[in-house]
Amino acid sequence: MSEAKPSPVWRFTERGAIRADAAAIARLIDTHAADGGTLARDADEVADSIGEFVVVEGRQKPSSADASEWIAACGALVMFSPALAEIRSVAVDPASQGQGFGRRIVERLVAEAAMLEIDRVVLLTREPGFFRRCGFSEVDEAFLPVDFLEEMIVARGRTCAGRAIMLRSLS
Repeated sequence: MSEAKPSPVWRFTERGAIRADAAAIARLIDTHAADGGTLARDADEVADSIGEFVVVEGRQKPSSADASEWIAACGALVMFSPALAEIRSVAVDPASQGQGFGRRIVERLVAEAAMLEIDRVVLLTREPGFFRRCGFSEVDEAFLPVDFLEEMIVARGRTCAGRAIMLRSLS
């Protein structure tokens, strides 16, 4: 009877995104855009706003013969005002789902907002249950500042229709 070979050991690192990640982030976001989970973003658009993104990077242990790395999850924190920021483009690689990477991304973005002394973080989602588990509460559109809706939603060709508006207070 032959011994089973050990399966590869993977490591995951949470970090700020870098320009070299832009194409992989755009591809990951686009996998969720097809079903309306996120808005499609091209690599140039992601590269232009790379400082807003954080990623979970998967990497096979260096001793493995077929070492590789990939972006397992991503998300962005977009500042609107000193009191309000928006979380956008949260996406997890389908092969990496169920490992807590989406939650890690959201918590990292919330921690960044808290460090910047932002009072509230808002997001639009079709997955309100997930974000409730991350400490967000559903609010009505009327709760958001009109200038936020005009600048961050309407002017960018986005809509609140079919999405839950979620808010987390940090103060």
